[in-house]
Amino acid sequence: MNLLFGFDGRITRSQWWLGQLSILLLLVVGAMTIFVLRLSFSISDVAGISLAAGFLVTCIWINLAITVKRYHDHGKSGLWGAILLVPYVGWLWQLIECGFLRGMPGGNAYGPGADGADTARLSALQAEVDRLKSEHDSTATPAAAPPARSASDLRVKQSSPDTRRSFGLRNA
Repeated sequence: MNLLFGFDGRITRSQWWLGQLSILLLLVVGAMTIFVLRLSFSISDVAGISLAAGFLVTCIWINLAITVKRYHDHGKSGLWGAILLVPYVGWLWQLIECGFLRGMPGGNAYGPGADGADTARLSALQAEVDRLKSEHDSTATPAAAPPARSASDLRVKQSSPDTRRSFGLRNA
């Protein structure tokens, strides 16, 4: 229920699309219900309008909740949902940002990553790396100085005439 009605936390793109689909289904069911009630039981206009308003308020609430959580996944305030109030481009902006753009990986100010399994694996991997580093640092010994070289090690080999010819060198 927190997915559709709560404003805290973060959700993934697929959860946002699932919420949009649930809003669409709720609107279709609401319209069909009002249509059937008006035909079968001839309910009054006031009752039909009240029922329609109830469905509409529920859909708006769900859309606000899932959009706020989707903006949280991007590390933004839920007030970005007010972008819908911008004529002509607001709905397109929200559709692209909430429906198609990937959220921030890992945790942010609004909670842990929406893809909790990846975040848990990443933190476990980081803990293992830290453990291995500390083990390596505690067992590492200082490197020994390289052995001293003798004069015979530093001697330059005489090159043969064949070597000189292959590299384009002349006899000196």
